[in-house]
Amino acid sequence: MGPPPHHAPTDKLTFLRGVQLTGADGSVGFRTVFPGFYMGRTNHIHFKVRMGGHASGKSYEAGHTSYVGQIFFPEEATAELMQHDPYRRHKIHRTTQAEDRVFGGQEGELSIAQLRPLNPEHPAAGLVADLVTSLDPQAAGGAGFGSGLASLR
Repeated sequence: MGPPPHHAPTDKLTFLRGVQLTGADGSVGFRTVFPGFYMGRTNHIHFKVRMGGHASGKSYEAGHTSYVGQIFFPEEATAELMQHDPYRRHKIHRTTQAEDRVFGGQEGELSIAQLRPLNPEHPAAGLVADLVTSLDPQAAGGAGFGSGLASLR
């Protein structure tokens, strides 16, 4: 198989990154692709909850970060999806949840989204992933809990 392909840093790029403002009830939804994986990490999506700021163009300014987390997916469904293009062309070993030290060390099992078909009659139409997470809007530094629902389509 050989070594993994070289990947240039993407910190300054904005693909598959964005800002979503919550509704009055604290819920947010966005459409994305099922995440791939990288060396040492299982498939996941990073997210941040910021409070007390405001939208400014394509960014969010001021305020503070109340929570930093990750969304994971059921291992069986993830393993199945990774058997299809473009994921199956990945040249490195896919780290499972059991092998991912971050998942294991940060109680990742509490952040596994529930998956359901967007259209049960047409599975290829995509999936909806629901994750309820609780946050304390007064907490700073990424340690708080209160309530919210993220829905990925």
